[in-house]
Amino acid sequence: MLEPSEDLKNTHTISKERVRKSEEVHLQSLQHVCVLTTELHAHTLQIDYSSSISPLVPHLTKMNACRLERTAV
Repeated sequence: MLEPSEDLKNTHTISKERVRKSEEVHLQSLQHVCVLTTELHAHTLQIDYSSSISPLVPHLTKMNACRLERTAV
């Protein structure tokens, strides 16, 4: 019976390694995205509300209170 040549064996091994490596790269990419998302979340939570956004906050709160009063009637 004929044995596969060394080149054929190496090709099969190389293709298996490539599949494994692409999965690892994909997993690393997902982990990187998770880290970036977490960092962005943490950065967003540290917003200084004394900035130009703060004058809008009471206005928005009053609008929400008016809406609640209307829906309660």
